[in-house]
Amino acid sequence: MVNMESKQATNQTTNNYYIDGIRNNNSKIINEIYEKYSKAIIQYVTSNNGSADDAQDVFQEGMIVLFQKVHTPDFELTSSLLTYFYSICKFIWSNRLRKKRLSTVDMENAPEVSDGNSSIQKDLEYKERTEFYRTKFKQLGEGCQKVLTFFYEGLKMAQIADKMGFASSGYAAKRKHKCKQQLMKLVTQDNFYHEISL
Repeated sequence: MVNMESKQATNQTTNNYYIDGIRNNNSKIINEIYEKYSKAIIQYVTSNNGSADDAQDVFQEGMIVLFQKVHTPDFELTSSLLTYFYSICKFIWSNRLRKKRLSTVDMENAPEVSDGNSSIQKDLEYKERTEFYRTKFKQLGEGCQKVLTFFYEGLKMAQIADKMGFASSGYAAKRKHKCKQQLMKLVTQDNFYHEISL
């Protein structure tokens, strides 16, 4: 019992060290994380239908997700940071394999984590959706991008008409409606939309 408590205390001290380093953007500590954890991620990805380049991509994306999670106010860990980070990367690579329609990743070799696998999955899915919609938004014409940006920022139709040089708020409303239709058409015609809607 004493050994288990001692191990948990050590884990917590190590976690706090790395979490504080990330929050303070300490490059020395961030490099330590890379040196300490990259080999495990590379080994995992390369043993599951991936290349060393794939592993580097997964590691970098995992770090982005980790940074975002660490900066949320209610973030806390009950496992080691390595186990948590490994779990993030496992989900990222599993999602990539699913998209490539390759064989299922070997989950048996990945350590389980109790810090909300479903939460990590939701974060990754949200990130994918956000990037997808942002890509489609950028495919709209410049005028539609401006109209919808003003609309999503909460501007009233009269204000949008004024900023865009439209004759009336009624015309601004029609343009907004048309632009939203164009955006939804771009979104729904993409195969990825049907994957994330399942």
